Amino acid sequence: MKYRTDFVTNSSSSSFIIAHSEYVTEELKNNIVKFALQNFLGDVTCSTEEELVKSFKSEYDGDFEVGEFSDDSGNLINIYDENNKIKDEYLKNHNDYILEKYYICLKEIKGGKCVSLGRIDYDEAEYMLRKLQRDFWGAIKDDNFVGIDDDLMY
Repeated sequence: MKYRTDFVTNSSSSSFIIAHSEYVTEELKNNIVKFALQNFLGDVTCSTEEELVKSFKSEYDGDFEVGEFSDDSGNLINIYDENNKIKDEYLKNHNDYILEKYYICLKEIKGGKCVSLGRIDYDEAEYMLRKLQRDFWGAIKDDNFVGIDDDLMY
């Protein structure tokens, strides 16, 4: 723990001391992967078009509809012209940047992937980093991992 004896402004670091086993167990590896997936892949994971529509409507005020970019067989309709620009007929209802991101996400979902949406608030970066570090230590804490000086508020 750091003890400050005089006035300090805008400190850009915090010290910590952690004791841990030299060996990484399978359980610890699993906890680290689980933590990373939960904390670095975003707040919302979409695996269906319905979930994607709901997320884009919420996050971007997009006016997307399920099936809007699919044919009767569920295949994606090509929204690009021969110059690889989005066709005007699709732009009349959508912002081009958001539409392109939505379309790419939908293509990935139809290809069998999940899409994760998240955000990083740089105005709160110091707080978020501190919380992330504490949460990480909490996720991997066991008999082989002990916080000796893990107060990051200094």
